[in-house]
Amino acid sequence: MLLEGAGSPAEINLREHDIVNMAHGHAADAACVLVGDIDRGGVFASLLGTMELLEPKIARASAAL
Repeated sequence: MLLEGAGSPAEINLREHDIVNMAHGHAADAACVLVGDIDRGGVFASLLGTMELLEPKIARASAAL
């Protein structure tokens, strides 16, 4: 099964009501993978920043590509 998120997975101001991103995958006990587009620039900083802002239990179950 593929679950696709919407927007940023690390919107800390929306985390409490988040039903479409990382919490959704965590609830489904699915492996979560963040994917970035290197052609757009800043992808490494974006992925690192996202991983740093995720809740620890979500970050441990996630991978960044």
